[in-house]
Amino acid sequence: KLIHGTAENQSSEDICVILGNISLEQQNFNRALLCFQTLLNIQLTRNLSRDASLVNTYVIFGNIHAQTIHIYESSQNYRQAISIYQTIHPVDRLLISAIQRKINHLNFPRF
Repeated sequence: KLIHGTAENQSSEDICVILGNISLEQQNFNRALLCFQTLLNIQLTRNLSRDASLVNTYVIFGNIHAQTIHIYESSQNYRQAISIYQTIHPVDRLLISAIQRKINHLNFPRF
């Protein structure tokens, strides 16, 4: 209920981040995903397609999926973060490299 309103001048986005981080600390990954999905929906509604906060949300999704061994979803979210970040000027190559390293450290199944 707090997500759709405001509390003590906190934006809905801030509330999603706070609840998502609390869920992560409790290792409640499903609830964290719901909180961050709500955040993503808010960001997309606000048309933040070229905003660094959207990149951060996709990186968080990637991190959660990596922790829950959903490697392909993790990789997909990291790649989405890179794709968005490359449209933001000036492009921060160090941040893109850091996200790329996360992808490289994922343990994809070998066939």
